[in-house]
Amino acid sequence: MEKGFLDDRGQLHTPLEYFRRFIINEMIESIVTYANQYIVQKTGTCINTTVKESEQVIRLVLRMGIIEMPGIRVYSEDNTRYGPVADIIGRKIGQHILRCLHFVDNEAIFDEGKTDKLWKIRPSEIFCEPCPLAISGEKQSIDEMMIPFKGLFSQIKQCLRGKPNPWGFKGWCCCSTDGMLHDFEVYQMKAGTKGKKSSLGVAREVFRKLSATLPQQKN
Repeated sequence: MEKGFLDDRGQLHTPLEYFRRFIINEMIESIVTYANQYIVQKTGTCINTTVKESEQVIRLVLRMGIIEMPGIRVYSEDNTRYGPVADIIGRKIGQHILRCLHFVDNEAIFDEGKTDKLWKIRPSEIFCEPCPLAISGEKQSIDEMMIPFKGLFSQIKQCLRGKPNPWGFKGWCCCSTDGMLHDFEVYQMKAGTKGKKSSLGVAREVFRKLSATLPQQKN
């Protein structure tokens, strides 16, 4: 068992301890700041969301990733109600924070900064920093996965026929055989190359980058 799964006494972390290893306070506080800021910019009023409420919304998203349903409203309907999600959706935090979730101040980013096609979510990469702590075994796989998205605004949205979720963003992920995610990168297509091309080609360059974060001479 790797140290990333154990506490100082060699015991497994509780779910809350494990959650806080990956979802750190710095990111939660950032979400609170920018979510409140965005809703003021959008509507002129503030919902005054808190750190606790934002943590609950992240818990909601994680639950929906485990118990998948066709739409968010299905979790609250009488015949399909799922308490761990429905109890949050029914409150202010579920209805508003999901709509105003932001990682940056839109009005503080100028055209030069927007050449990065992921500028709206780039700060969220801090979520990935603790991932190498949970390395579990010698067998790793680097492959593409689709992040479902059907919104109108995006220069990197694409359709990959044959995928379970063909429309969305393509991400390159490094995972172990037990399903743990250890590193990832969102593919920006040609829009994100900024004129720089690797002599290795796209796939080999992604493999080089993601495998570089694996611990050396372990497992």
